Amino acid sequence: MSTASTSHSSKLLQSKLASVRSKQLFVALGTGVAWLILASVGLLALGMFIDWHIALSRDARMLLLVVDAIVLFSIFKQHIYTPFTNQPNDEEVALNVEKATPEFRTRLIASTQFGQSKTIEDTGAAFVHALVNETEDMARPRNFNAVVPIHGFARALCLGLLAVGLGAVAYNEDPKKIGDLFKRAFLSSVPVPRDTHIESIIAYSLHDPASKPRDVFARQDNIQIKVTIKGSSREKHPDVAKINIKYASGKSAKDDKVKNIAAPDASGIYLLKLENVGESFTVIASANDSFSITKKVEVVPRPAVSGIKFVQEYPPYTGVKPVVRNPGDLTLLTGSNLRIEVNATKPVARWQLKTFHNNGKVREMDINGTSNTMLSATLLGRGVTDPPLQDSNVTVSVILWDENGFKSWNETKYRIEISPDERPVVRLLSPNKASKVTTRARLPIRVSVRDDFGVDKVQLMITHGNSPPLPPKILPLKQGQAIIDYEWDIGENKPPVGAELKYRVEAFDTAPNPGRGESRKLIALVVSDQEKRDELVNRATDSLTGVNESASKEEKLNLELGMIISRPREKYITARVDNIGNKIRSEWFAENEEVKWKILGFHHQANLTFVETNCTPSVGSSQVVWVLLFPDEGPLIGDPIGVYLKKESKYTLHKTKMPEEIKEVESLSRTLPSRIKQTFERPAATSVEEDK
Repeated sequence: MSTASTSHSSKLLQSKLASVRSKQLFVALGTGVAWLILASVGLLALGMFIDWHIALSRDARMLLLVVDAIVLFSIFKQHIYTPFTNQPNDEEVALNVEKATPEFRTRLIASTQFGQSKTIEDTGAAFVHALVNETEDMARPRNFNAVVPIHGFARALCLGLLAVGLGAVAYNEDPKKIGDLFKRAFLSSVPVPRDTHIESIIAYSLHDPASKPRDVFARQDNIQIKVTIKGSSREKHPDVAKINIKYASGKSAKDDKVKNIAAPDASGIYLLKLENVGESFTVIASANDSFSITKKVEVVPRPAVSGIKFVQEYPPYTGVKPVVRNPGDLTLLTGSNLRIEVNATKPVARWQLKTFHNNGKVREMDINGTSNTMLSATLLGRGVTDPPLQDSNVTVSVILWDENGFKSWNETKYRIEISPDERPVVRLLSPNKASKVTTRARLPIRVSVRDDFGVDKVQLMITHGNSPPLPPKILPLKQGQAIIDYEWDIGENKPPVGAELKYRVEAFDTAPNPGRGESRKLIALVVSDQEKRDELVNRATDSLTGVNESASKEEKLNLELGMIISRPREKYITARVDNIGNKIRSEWFAENEEVKWKILGFHHQANLTFVETNCTPSVGSSQVVWVLLFPDEGPLIGDPIGVYLKKESKYTLHKTKMPEEIKEVESLSRTLPSRIKQTFERPAATSVEEDK
């Protein structure tokens, strides 16, 4: 800006131009201040409006404040600082006046420029004075200030005043709400001034009596959603609330009229029940003018048993290796342990074996799952004071808890039957009837003895009239021996002629509490030598005359006997096919972990029953004949003593643990296929049905 005076300058023109410059500065500064006020009110109101609707965080409000400051600084720099520090000089003002007043025809700008020049020659001074005087005459009646436009200033001033007025009205309408929003705009921590504020959303299981809040639930849970209003809210008891459920699959469920269940003077409480929930979801809740708040709820599957394996561990005295048992056939020997191996669908924090006993007693065996899916534990049948597997019938179930504490549902119950160790079976093969002996005789005795897991001792028991039993005679026994031949020295006890010696054979097994089996009782009558000779002569005569009659009677007797013994034996075998099959597999086909047996038919021969079966998988042949030995008397118990395999259309003896018994029917094995075929015309299932 240049205001220097020379001899050619006009004070009038300079005064008028200075007045225009002052007005320009005033209008520019006024416009800048008006825009600054308008922007301040507008930006502040906009930020407060956004904050009221979405509850901006402190960082977001700080960002808005920075943006506001940048905008206001830009307005200040452009409309206040720049006009104040960069005012126009006389020439620029004169030029603006000339543009607004064309009749000066460059006189004003020329007079201003020549008036500031110091290098005008004397010859031109007269012309400059004349020009200046003429310009003064033209400028004297004119108002140069009129060339400064003020409509922009007026518009900015009106808008600024309007903004201030509206702000004042809004503040007067609700000073508390506007005041809190104003404080929040300058980073105060006061809450957004809504009439209603939701305090919390919680979820809990309806199966939990304690109603403990959770963020994770199990599938098929019934869940209660609880929404609570803050007690500090101005309106803390709205009649209804809006609760929206959005599921992970995209489905949604909305209830706009969840009723308030709280007392009239208490903060609002709203409950929404979700039944049989199958997937994760998000809860969105609002009430009155409150903000919507959300809560995510995760739904996970319950733990379950995907596979289970039972392994029977026999008592040590049996010498039998552990055997995998079918879950549907858990018949265990007394004293056996049962190892249970479980495969879970997810990591398990803890699990439990729950046993139910005949007397109503329930036992719970808790085990740490160590967050694994492969679990193993053993139910004891021995070695502790009160083992779980001691009752005749026990039911066990497996219960799992995952790392969230969720319990498995609908557990399968497995029935366990505890079977005692059967006592040994003893048979007197010979003599087969009462005998007459002399005092010098040595009576040959043949004994058949068997037991499921081994015989410890066999002894001959003798009584003489009403006298106490004589000391027992221990029969020689080797491990695994099934037939014992023994010569009883009658004269050892010096019985008199006419004495009646009653005798039987007893056997004891290897169990901790040995079982005792005994044979039938026979009589040895002590006679003189002459009487014995007479008996032998008579026996020879009877044998020659009655051989044909005996053969006929024997055939008829065998037929009748077969009809008597066949039905009970067939029922017994059919009902226990899995148990007998497992014994045969562990005894002679241990390399096969599991074999399925199907009965095709039966053949009975005295104490032996031949059972033709079909097996899967093959054990060297798909057709196997079991040989079962039944006792002469006592409980009906069939003991497997051997097996035949069918190879090349012939049955061949595969293995046996009683070769002497098999030898007695060795002739049968040569005709076994045809003889069995004749008896197989009536299937086992039919015979059982007829028995019913």
